Amino acid sequence: MTPAHADGVKGSRFSSRNAFTAHAHVRLRFMLGMTQTVRCDMTRDQDFKRLVRARMRETGENYTLARSHFENASRNPARNDAPHDEASADASADVRSSTAGATAHERAAAQQRRTIRPFFDAEGRRLLSIPTKRSTRMAVLLDLVRHFEPHREYTEAEVGAVLAPVHEDVAYLRRELVNVGYRTRSAGIYRLAERVPERDVRWAHEFPEWERLWLPAYLAGAGVNPG
Repeated sequence: MTPAHADGVKGSRFSSRNAFTAHAHVRLRFMLGMTQTVRCDMTRDQDFKRLVRARMRETGENYTLARSHFENASRNPARNDAPHDEASADASADVRSSTAGATAHERAAAQQRRTIRPFFDAEGRRLLSIPTKRSTRMAVLLDLVRHFEPHREYTEAEVGAVLAPVHEDVAYLRRELVNVGYRTRSAGIYRLAERVPERDVRWAHEFPEWERLWLPAYLAGAGVNPG
């Protein structure tokens, strides 16, 4: 083999090796880029889930409701800029009621509305979902009391007829109203409690302030509806 031919073979080997190395670097950069993208997506997804779970803890909403809140906000950011419908106007009224000039009754009524509103339809009649957070669920159950007349006796079927338009799980709501002390049951007859139930100090914080301020007058037959 001549020196020139040997140099040519050697150069060819170096060229092939350099091409392989360059190709390997390109693949490595591509793989690293893909990994970083996946990690970035995973981070964003984890951050989003943390936001959703934080809202669940704050409002008592289930995962689907809490997630839809953020998704709707991202699709319609302008809706958060200014109140332009009845629900937004109510929310603004609630904020005004929470100021220092409002009475304790007005502040408690505003807090009650803010707590239960996400779980009802726009008319406030149909319960869209039962809250998982206990304190929020107690506020919803308290709101259901107004569907019943004080001092009136109801059969189980009559209680069901009242609750059916509110939510399909009539049996659960009927039991819970009794369990939390808002209704009594004896020999198949249901009545509203005669007085506000006494709360164990360990669980008193789970019940809304609106119970203490509104419920006594309502159970006495004053006919005072929330808000």
